[in-house]
Amino acid sequence: MLADRLPRVLATGFAVSSLLAVAGASHFIGFNSSPSAAPVGFYWRTAPRLGRGKLVEFCLPEDVAVFAEARGYIGHGSCPGDAESLGKVVTGMPGDVVRVDPAGALKRDTAGRPMEHFPFGQYRVPAGEVWVHGSARNSFDSRYFGPVPIANIRASLEPLVTW
Repeated sequence: MLADRLPRVLATGFAVSSLLAVAGASHFIGFNSSPSAAPVGFYWRTAPRLGRGKLVEFCLPEDVAVFAEARGYIGHGSCPGDAESLGKVVTGMPGDVVRVDPAGALKRDTAGRPMEHFPFGQYRVPAGEVWVHGSARNSFDSRYFGPVPIANIRASLEPLVTW
């Protein structure tokens, strides 16, 4: 149970943060509270290193962010549209062919509202963009909003402590 482990998790996060501060680390730790792309935990943020299978933090395009925040898919944050950043795994690089399949996209969100999705079919990821995916079936990812501009990627994420 997370409640039983919370003091230990917070102590671990504090210890790791303190260690980094003492070491003068230029990277910092981020906390992921949503398991849609990766386990909940603390992640080391570094300069973006793109590649298939890499976990990245990014900002949605502003129109998508405003929609996602209004529906409660994401929270308030420092990205355009005052939306929070997301963490997802890169599954398609520029030039890769990706497929949006009806079997892989939800028809309704958890509140029962119709889910808009990227048009079904095969697509070549355009230059300057990547395709991102979360591990949870209900992850708000490229199946719903399409490719993400590489310029919107803020960091690569490496797990430190997860649960």
